[in-house]
Amino acid sequence: KTSPKQRAKQIADWADDNLDIMVATSAFGVGMDKNNVRSVLHVAVPENIDRLYQESGRGGRDGFASVAQIIYRPDQIALARRLNRDNLIGAKKGFLRWQKMHMNRESEGNGRFSVYLATKHDSIKIDSRANIAWNWRTLLLLQRAGFLSLHFSAPNLEQFASNQQNEDAVDRYFKHYFSHIQIELHRDGHLDTQVWNGTLRQLRSKELQTRQKGFMVLEEWLNHQDKPLCSVLEKFYTLDGYAPELACGGCPGC
Repeated sequence: KTSPKQRAKQIADWADDNLDIMVATSAFGVGMDKNNVRSVLHVAVPENIDRLYQESGRGGRDGFASVAQIIYRPDQIALARRLNRDNLIGAKKGFLRWQKMHMNRESEGNGRFSVYLATKHDSIKIDSRANIAWNWRTLLLLQRAGFLSLHFSAPNLEQFASNQQNEDAVDRYFKHYFSHIQIELHRDGHLDTQVWNGTLRQLRSKELQTRQKGFMVLEEWLNHQDKPLCSVLEKFYTLDGYAPELACGGCPGC
């Protein structure tokens, strides 16, 4: 519930090492890369093993040791199971959302445009955080399918260097900045209903099966934490007989 201006300041302070601890939701800092995070504390159960691995991966990106710990209640496992199943956008609703976002796009130059993350298609009448979340899921599905890429451009703070800029202008800028995302298209067919009912529907079905497997692996490990997580990850990420290389420096679990 922080204001866009306050959030921008907190992110800047955190990136500049002026803050020791950042408390945030799992969606915090999308697209950000801070290399010297020494610890990550999960206070809920992620939706699947991919999410646990990705969130833990915010730590130790400089190559030095880091630690990730998870603290949870048993009832959070059921919540994670539901979130894992419910947070993939369907082809029909996804098409309506993307069609409306694309229709109201704003040109950004360099072959890119931005879309309003709170865009509502004709069947939605009320603004809500859930609507924004489903728009995000629509964009991420299109990105995973290779139709577009999302760009998280740094805010242009030079225009506010002058003291002549008033507070309202700064607030308006950051309100727009945090409510839009820049997009670059790579393929045609993104507005074709046959593509959504074919290619994107198949992708969603495959991803749903993978996520279900990812949750089952996570749940099994949470119930048997005497088994080193690295061996669980190695097995889960083995593809066509090729296992990932063990790259960590070792931990007590090994």
